[in-house]
Amino acid sequence: MQAKEEAKRQQAQAESEARQRIENEKAQELARKEAYRKKVEASLPSEPPLSQGDGIAKIRFRLPNGESIERRFQANTPLKVLFDFLTVKGYPRDEYKVISSWPRRDLTLLDMNNTLKELKLCPQETVILEER
Repeated sequence: MQAKEEAKRQQAQAESEARQRIENEKAQELARKEAYRKKVEASLPSEPPLSQGDGIAKIRFRLPNGESIERRFQANTPLKVLFDFLTVKGYPRDEYKVISSWPRRDLTLLDMNNTLKELKLCPQETVILEER
């Protein structure tokens, strides 16, 4: 009888330790993602003013929940900056695809060094975020 109780106690303790280990790993992963997000946010160029006129790309992002956000970028901005902006907003490139509306193409597959102007995302474009 005592052996059974001891075995149950040990199993419960092992399960508790396993749950704690998983929670710790999740917390570390969240902390790592948040640190990366803050680093990316610090490197983002500021949004150009409306008064700048030419040389601006106004991008509307249609989010998976149906909401939209807009941001202006310099036309010569590399595509990577657009993805950095989305990462800061909680939509990292490894979890979401970014699709241009017309012609329909997956921007996540393109060279991140291409500028928004080269990709014909100027003067304005709507892109759709889809979960992978």
